[in-house]
Amino acid sequence: MKPAPDDHLFYIDRITGERKREEIYGRLLIDAFYGGGLFARCLSPMLLPIVVRVPVFSQLFGLLQKSSWSQRSIEPFIQKYGVNREEMLEPESFRSFNDFFERKLKPEARPIAAPSNPSIAVSPADGRSLVFPHLSDIDYLPVKHQHLSLLELLDDKELVQQFEGGSAFLVRLCPIDYHRCHMPVTGRPGKAQRIEGALYSVNPLALRKNLTILTSNKRDLIPIESEQFGKLLLIMVGATCVGTTFYSYHPGQLLPKGAELGGFSFGGSLIILLFQKGKMGFDQDLVRASMGVERLETLVQMGQSIGRSS
Repeated sequence: MKPAPDDHLFYIDRITGERKREEIYGRLLIDAFYGGGLFARCLSPMLLPIVVRVPVFSQLFGLLQKSSWSQRSIEPFIQKYGVNREEMLEPESFRSFNDFFERKLKPEARPIAAPSNPSIAVSPADGRSLVFPHLSDIDYLPVKHQHLSLLELLDDKELVQQFEGGSAFLVRLCPIDYHRCHMPVTGRPGKAQRIEGALYSVNPLALRKNLTILTSNKRDLIPIESEQFGKLLLIMVGATCVGTTFYSYHPGQLLPKGAELGGFSFGGSLIILLFQKGKMGFDQDLVRASMGVERLETLVQMGQSIGRSS
């Protein structure tokens, strides 16, 4: 099977098993700044660093999304992208687009896989996922001839040593997705550590041009201690217009898998979950899609199984 064209994104819908083409929110801007056109080649190298590194741009956009004026864009967005209104908890309470974006879901909308079995890990979020049974495979995410430095990602030599030879689960959250983050395993989450950075897009069309976006963007590192999985590291990566993360847990508290940790304000974003060497065996359908010829992402829902402790 031939790889997808550079300007198309395909993924596997895990529930139906279908191969689908992704409709990209904000496609015109992504093409303008990260594509191959004249603007991207000539002006983007000068303008993009300013847009993604000067906080005022994200702050102004965030204020707009929190305004009562933005409420009028909720319904057209739901209709255009087919967001399931029946899953939402109290949709009538939304007073701005950001209220909708940070929405909670009804508990039954995201059942937790094997809730009484702590050896099964679940996806911490809704989104398009890739798994890497060996961290060295992450060199292929989702480009060739680029290398992702674990040291640059974590900015901590001791952490790098703890996760060398381990494995990784990545889930990319699009603006249309549910944007809350949950516990992937039963364990005790620690205090989030902030690494300041830019707010580049984490869309694969952008990553194909520059994989180091993942080590340049603002990100929060949350260590999790688990009896079954040892130490995990959950990394919440901000992206275009996502300068804000929020938390709803107390560090050190024992939480069951599926418990809410926090979430993102408006925009696209990414969660990276690192496992130590020999601690995680991913579900085979995720491995086949991620390691196949096309290296397709798999659309997963929060609470679905991603693997088990090994």
